[in-house]
Amino acid sequence: MERREAVLEQAGSPRRAKKSGRSIFRVAVNGGDHLAVLPPDAIISASAELAKRSAFGDREESVVISWKKSAGVMIALGACFAAGGAVHATVAITGLTIVPTFDGSITGDPNAAGIEAAINSAIGVFHQDFANPITVPIYFTEMSSGLGQSNYDLTSVTYSDFRTALASEPVSSVRSAALASLPNQTTDPIPNATINTQLWLSAANTDALVASGQLSSNYYTTPQYDGTISLNTSSTYTGPGSVGPQGNYSLETVVLHEIDEVLGLGSALPSYGTTSGLNAPRPEDLYRYGANGSRSFSTSATSAYFSLNGTTDLAQFNNANNGGDYGDWASNPLPAGASPEVQDAFITSNANIPLGPNEFAALQAIGYVQVPDATPLALLAAACGTAMLLLRRRHQTC
Repeated sequence: MERREAVLEQAGSPRRAKKSGRSIFRVAVNGGDHLAVLPPDAIISASAELAKRSAFGDREESVVISWKKSAGVMIALGACFAAGGAVHATVAITGLTIVPTFDGSITGDPNAAGIEAAINSAIGVFHQDFANPITVPIYFTEMSSGLGQSNYDLTSVTYSDFRTALASEPVSSVRSAALASLPNQTTDPIPNATINTQLWLSAANTDALVASGQLSSNYYTTPQYDGTISLNTSSTYTGPGSVGPQGNYSLETVVLHEIDEVLGLGSALPSYGTTSGLNAPRPEDLYRYGANGSRSFSTSATSAYFSLNGTTDLAQFNNANNGGDYGDWASNPLPAGASPEVQDAFITSNANIPLGPNEFAALQAIGYVQVPDATPLALLAAACGTAMLLLRRRHQTC
């Protein structure tokens, strides 16, 4: 079987562009740019070995794609591949890319290698799991109290523009449920909101929606860093395995939590409406409900829940003046039947907690596109159609 060299990229957005059940790829051969349209039954096999050009640049996969000769195989490369065969290609997978910058307090730490590896491992989760074609620069530094803290800029976006951009993103069950609960109007449905036509979005969240093509580039933000994450590495252990000498809390879990907040998770509570607080809600506040199924936006509520529709409660918010964030999940104590999660206000010790379904749902509900199957090879195959200490956040507006 003849092998030819090519550069293959999935065309369009999102990554898995579909048209009449076919997978569409952009192929560069000998300097020429072509479209290749492969029906699902055309693929015989796909094998990949992940190789990274740099720690967090565009990922590449060396792939051998084979297809059978068939009248159904439509390939716009003409005779080059029309006879069937195999292509040895480089598939560039582009999506959400987090670029870390490490402060001297980290690079000069005796355990710098382990700390950076834990941060990079957490970053890799978002790089693999989300398809928004944006770059999120984050500055990482050390601190001496708590576990973790995030600082990030906020941008004011109208509710109607937010909803329009959210509706323009690829369909998913989470996004469909979220949109069904958001009225298509100029004012948001959040009760007790003094200003109900605006939302405060993090810089990264704003960029993700601008990238959808339906949020004006006038909202586009260009801070040097989308956020700063401070970590108490003396209270955390670095590796995902056994507890290390630094402490009893997973550094990777702390980093996941803080990155979630830089990306946009969080509430305008409890300081909403005060001179030191925000004058409009945050996107996650759109999905804050009381036990009776009605939206809730008050620090005096006995409880509040993260829900896409007010009927199914996915997680309980930390709606209490206990030092934790109101946008985090309740965890002191854990609600009955709940398991430790990344966005818990108070992290569970001696536990390596992965990003879970509630965090994925919350990020999708504010504008992030989740890759259906995060495994690189599985993603390719799917495209081709084949077989307790406190975590804090701070923010500033711009």
